[in-house]
Amino acid sequence: MTCMGSSGAAVSFITTAVAAAASVPASSTDTNALCSTSPINNSFVPVIPEKSAAAENAIGIPIAARVSTRLISLPLPPTVAEGNYVITSKYSNKSVTVADYSVANRANVAQQLYQGNDSQIWILDYLGDGYYKIVNKNSGKVLEVADGRTEELVNVQQNAWADADYQKWRIEQVGDGYFSIICRHTGKCLDVEMNAADMANIRQATYNGLNTQKWVL
Repeated sequence: MTCMGSSGAAVSFITTAVAAAASVPASSTDTNALCSTSPINNSFVPVIPEKSAAAENAIGIPIAARVSTRLISLPLPPTVAEGNYVITSKYSNKSVTVADYSVANRANVAQQLYQGNDSQIWILDYLGDGYYKIVNKNSGKVLEVADGRTEELVNVQQNAWADADYQKWRIEQVGDGYFSIICRHTGKCLDVEMNAADMANIRQATYNGLNTQKWVL
């Protein structure tokens, strides 16, 4: 479409795809409606009308309905690379261990001095939504909050993977190379009782920055 400036020079511009698709005839009136006087050099500049009834009728979809903004949800990147890890308490310098090398469902998880056996090695498997399942290398069972309970100081154990939220964990940096490990189901974190002895129990608790709640991976 072309507008005429005050100097007689033609000012050309491309109309929107909506008007082109609607095949709306361009009359001299239409052209003038699409042009306005610019305060700069008194020239004409194109003006796109807010709405064209003819265009809507021709295409059958209101213009407003064809202009939209979509929010795209991007996947969250892992905070820690997948792989095999020893999970060690800042408080005791002892490692998260399945008791007695057990491969049974519901076997207890406690802390113990690291000895290099597979019951002390955990596989971080990223689920793609900010959470991990944490799998014991010896048993193939996952870390979970017992029975999906939400109270303070509920026991943590291993069990068969059931894709339950109480088996999914978020791993967050808390500074100085330490991490908190937070259950999706409850929002509570992995915590060892305030005892440095072997086999002190591991449970969930509200995070409050204690060394019993900070872990080295």
